[in-house]
Amino acid sequence: MWMMGVKIVDYSAFYACIGLFRVEFGTDLETIGESAFDQCTSLRHIKMPSVIRIGSRAFQDCAFTELDLPKELEVVEECAFAGCPSLVRVSMPLKGGMIQRGVFLSCDRLSRIDLVGDIHDVVSSLHLEAWRNDMTNEIDRINRVLPLIPDTQDKTIVIQGWMQSVLNRIEHYKGEHYEILKEIMTIVELALWSAKLLGAEKDRDEKLTTTTSASTKNSSSSLEEDLSEKLKIDNEWNF
Repeated sequence: MWMMGVKIVDYSAFYACIGLFRVEFGTDLETIGESAFDQCTSLRHIKMPSVIRIGSRAFQDCAFTELDLPKELEVVEECAFAGCPSLVRVSMPLKGGMIQRGVFLSCDRLSRIDLVGDIHDVVSSLHLEAWRNDMTNEIDRINRVLPLIPDTQDKTIVIQGWMQSVLNRIEHYKGEHYEILKEIMTIVELALWSAKLLGAEKDRDEKLTTTTSASTKNSSSSLEEDLSEKLKIDNEWNF
């Protein structure tokens, strides 16, 4: 089913439509309301490239194997994808507080989270390779942990903690990065001031040398004039 031009899907709009297999929205979509597709047990494919808010239990008990959530997404409310036993992979943005309680409750097969958005550009721009490696390792950590979580534990809690850990770490390294940039800028400013001082000293020395040379030249000329005058007088008296 194609739903181009739809902006909002209201509360329980497609509740328990068990024959619904595929839904595709256009770029106008902003909100999937509470329980909009709840109990659509045959729904395996959903495309929502611009959704901003997904309401509570919006896709509870659906048959997804993969979910691609857009970078514009801001909030996923309680139990939005709870009880999706076939769900294996989710791609989503990294935003603090975006995922609420029980979003992936009883998603026992969920084993991979891929981050979308600017996070990878931020990591690649960090100053030190050790920082970049540490961030990459922390981002990948969730995919090592998820397969080990027992079915009785809500994976949402683990994913929430991991997301906050990644955010905290990236903020730490961004702070360190800016501190290094500040130090570099200070060194550059000092180098520029030093260059200016050296230039000023060089100009002063050149002016002093020029003045001294001119003074010496003037003194020599004066001495020559005095000697010439004396010789002239001597010649006048020696006749």
